[in-house]
Amino acid sequence: MAILAGRKHPQPKKAQAILKKVDRLFSAIESAEPLNRPAKYAARKPEFEELVFDYFALRPDERVLVQELATYAGPSLQPGSLSYEMLVKSMRRPPARDQIDRYCQRLVQVLTEWRDATGGKGELSAVAWTARSVPLGGVIVTISESKPRKAMVSRLEDDRVVAELLSTVATAIDGSPEQMLTVPDVIVVKDDRITIVKPLVTRFWLERAAIEDASKLAAEIKAIRRTKRPL
Repeated sequence: MAILAGRKHPQPKKAQAILKKVDRLFSAIESAEPLNRPAKYAARKPEFEELVFDYFALRPDERVLVQELATYAGPSLQPGSLSYEMLVKSMRRPPARDQIDRYCQRLVQVLTEWRDATGGKGELSAVAWTARSVPLGGVIVTISESKPRKAMVSRLEDDRVVAELLSTVATAIDGSPEQMLTVPDVIVVKDDRITIVKPLVTRFWLERAAIEDASKLAAEIKAIRRTKRPL
């Protein structure tokens, strides 16, 4: 995407103001001692990123997708060195706990926006289940007419979830945990619960994946609405 300057930008005054802020940031970094400049830039990098996002008027969800692309996809395509840590591609590593939490939050957010846009009602929640010795996990999405008295909780690094998840998807796929690792995700609907079973690999737990999964779940929730109308 090219940088649009002056009158070519949809909002010229805003664009000029942002470019002046960028210039001031660069000037502050350049005024530091040469050895201190990398650290100064690293400290101000979030500010630069937000200014770029503001310049192109990206929505919050678009900003997340761009940041994930830079954080995970870039290092996976072009490792920074030949060290083991760099060669083990970040997209293939197990997701960190905060990444799992962000996935669940984004999934609920997108589904809630869809619910509100379609005039629906009810409560949506999502928790994660992950195993420790087998790279397998699941997301449990619960749909209810009102906020439940006892909310479900996440179960992380708990090998007992493997048997439960495989039992849940027994009607959808007949296989072992190893076979499940070759399937991007399996969605199973039972009563007011939707279970998404997926490999415990970062690329399946990005917020981008949550947005894509939410669109799939919308169709499943419509089917539930036709029978129980919880939303």
